[in-house]
Amino acid sequence: LIRNGVDVHDGFKEWRADGEAWSRGNRRDRGGPRVAKEYFQRGPGNGLTAEEIEEITKLVKERSEAKFNADYARADEIFEELSDTYDVNVDDKKGEWALLYEEYLLAPDTAFVPEEKVQIMIGKKLGERVLARKSRDFALADEIRDELLEEFLVEVDDRTKEWRILQP
Repeated sequence: LIRNGVDVHDGFKEWRADGEAWSRGNRRDRGGPRVAKEYFQRGPGNGLTAEEIEEITKLVKERSEAKFNADYARADEIFEELSDTYDVNVDDKKGEWALLYEEYLLAPDTAFVPEEKVQIMIGKKLGERVLARKSRDFALADEIRDELLEEFLVEVDDRTKEWRILQP
């Protein structure tokens, strides 16, 4: 890529071929005004009505705008409302929101697909693990991960936010 004049910036997860050097200004200077970050739904939102999904989407957008305007107190209030009312977690780094028990999705390369009741149980355990990690209780998060492996042969991939059933 370098020989062809393409420069890749791993931190920004972007590339450029205009001969310019990278700087903090390059990332935000995209020819238009800065805007609040856009978030997308991760997972199907099982158990939510269309109206609830619409309300959650509205709240997530409002939170993003509050963060953009440096109104962090309001952003935190909205985050608490999303968590307490809808069991929603917002991943600011990835720009996604999901129900706690749908934060991790079943990987397409899983050995087999368990019945829905078991998937829900695994999803709830993974939701508990998300909360443990958010509160920086890594010992509990590791304990839950080990429990999932022992009870259900579940391997968790935190990087892709997927889980899979291993071959016995």
